[in-house]
Amino acid sequence: MNEFWHDTADLAIATAIAPLLAPLPGLALLGLGERFGWARRGGWDSAAIASLLGIAILPALDALLCRIVGIGPVAILHLLGGLCGMAYATRLRWRFAPGYCAVALLWWLLVLISAADIGTSHGLNQSLVVVDLVKHAAVTEALVRDGLPLTDPEIDPRIRPTSPSRSQ
Repeated sequence: MNEFWHDTADLAIATAIAPLLAPLPGLALLGLGERFGWARRGGWDSAAIASLLGIAILPALDALLCRIVGIGPVAILHLLGGLCGMAYATRLRWRFAPGYCAVALLWWLLVLISAADIGTSHGLNQSLVVVDLVKHAAVTEALVRDGLPLTDPEIDPRIRPTSPSRSQ
């Protein structure tokens, strides 16, 4: 299977799993807010607000709770939040909105085109977005590990790696 179709399958699987991470727990937060009277919407509006809640508030809650109770209980809370979000989603009135679906499909295709590796007869064209993300992650890891000025143990043999993930 060439790289593009492999990346397409990976993105399709990630798209199927993604609602469990942010929108469904966000719907659970929205349902909790509805009990307090500040969120009374329906259908797609609730889905949009829930996605924003899931992306904006859940990472902060996750970081705080992971420091307090660890990652295991937080994963269980995410699962429970997803289940509560599914229960809340079944109570909403959904109507088919072709505009929302068209925008979502176009966005999905844009993400696929920007993130997938495309194999040609001349070689593999890697995604510049992914290469850039990897570069930023490497620079951030070097900053955290060594501080400034940046040093690279692969280039400078006098530097011994300090992270446990590298072999000495």
